[in-house]
Amino acid sequence: MLATRVHPIGRRAVFEDQRVIRLPQCYEEREYVEGKGPKVVFDTLQTVRHRHASFDQGYPEAVRQRVLANWPKND
Repeated sequence: MLATRVHPIGRRAVFEDQRVIRLPQCYEEREYVEGKGPKVVFDTLQTVRHRHASFDQGYPEAVRQRVLANWPKND
């Protein structure tokens, strides 16, 4: 799983039988030997600006208060 803001199936292009090198460790040995494998290009430009992820927006009030109550003080 990749944690990104990119939709997992939308706005992507798959290219089969593209040249591959050993640097990315995602291909099978057969693909390295043949020098060809699939590549994917994701269009990561956002069509809608999403709310930013934050502590305040991501957790319910009760959880935020419990975390803050147990957070070390910088005194």
